[in-house]
Amino acid sequence: MAIRIEYDTLFEIRILHHYFLNSGGTHFEKMTDAKKAESMLRYDSREFFEITPTPDCRRLLTSAKCIFKHTSVGLIAGIRSVADELQPGKRTASVQFDDSDTFTFIVELRDQGFRNYTALPLNPESGKMFLFRNMENGNKLEFPALTVNPAEYKNGLTYYPGDMVADQATNPQKLFIAKVKTQQDTTHASDWTTEEKSDNYPVHYVTAADQVRVVREILNYTEKSAGEAARAEMSLNGGIPFPVNFTALPADPGNPRTLQFDYRKLPEGLCTLNIFKPDDTLSEKLEFYLLHRPAIPFGIILIRVKSDHTDYHLTDQNHFLRSPVFMLRFRNRATYWRYSGKNYNQQSVTAEPLPLTRYGIIQDVKVKNIDNEEVDDLPNPSAGMIKTDESRYYSEIHINY
Repeated sequence: MAIRIEYDTLFEIRILHHYFLNSGGTHFEKMTDAKKAESMLRYDSREFFEITPTPDCRRLLTSAKCIFKHTSVGLIAGIRSVADELQPGKRTASVQFDDSDTFTFIVELRDQGFRNYTALPLNPESGKMFLFRNMENGNKLEFPALTVNPAEYKNGLTYYPGDMVADQATNPQKLFIAKVKTQQDTTHASDWTTEEKSDNYPVHYVTAADQVRVVREILNYTEKSAGEAARAEMSLNGGIPFPVNFTALPADPGNPRTLQFDYRKLPEGLCTLNIFKPDDTLSEKLEFYLLHRPAIPFGIILIRVKSDHTDYHLTDQNHFLRSPVFMLRFRNRATYWRYSGKNYNQQSVTAEPLPLTRYGIIQDVKVKNIDNEEVDDLPNPSAGMIKTDESRYYSEIHINY
């Protein structure tokens, strides 16, 4: 009798980048099903990302008899499974996991022009990387997104072109995208573009809120007031907290001290550090990623078997596979298009920022020439170079006629 080995999906992550999926000014989610299918046929996330399991993740995948694959639309992990004889359609993994087991993947950029066409800061923020996870840990998640809810707009903060904020921290319904460097309220249409969830636009894209601080081996923490720190605890990848020692560097009497935490002997992972006052109340909570590898990657994906949000569990309470499909979305950048050539000058710029897409074109693009006459039906730019005057982002197009 032949032995039949069956596999099922443990989890899947779909990575959608709208520079590749949108067509000119038409958003992917506003397309017909036929056009969506056409767009997906030419889409391949491996053009811009390389995703690999960490050594610990490889060991977990091997011990659990899992198969991992980086596909054109993201990544998928499959596992040997067994059908339940009493409940048709229900399957359990052939290996039972601990709730805290975590699959960790490194995300590296293959395309060094990625930030040109992606609505993220043009230059990486020093000492930070992106972290995508199926754990809330104090942040709000909405299934199927692995990105936290975009930050709520805060009056008085400075926002830069492409920055995305929401109308509310919980259950956001509107996404606001900054056109220019601004401190203006989101009601100013000259500074903000609005997309509403009710119009079938997604509001969960990768934003600056998904970044995490990176610590190499030593963490230095300066007290807010002298003597506030009496002890500290730390948890790794959402595990059980354990006490950690620190060294207080010399300081003048009555001045805040700098506390030094040595993490050279700890494994890589997501850390939460809690610092307690002498009365044992919480003084500070810090989250960071402990990294020992030479270079900081673009990002890391953490998928835990049991989340702190039930929608994100990989298995249910009876250990049946849930096979969740998670989502990572990247919004394409919009820039002002500036035309140059013998008949154009520095004022030959579009009135509004226009989206950059690989496929499709924006038609009837209009600017003024050197004679202040309106010229239309102009070519679209490539995403090869973005320039900035610190207020706006520009794509430049040279016209030879």
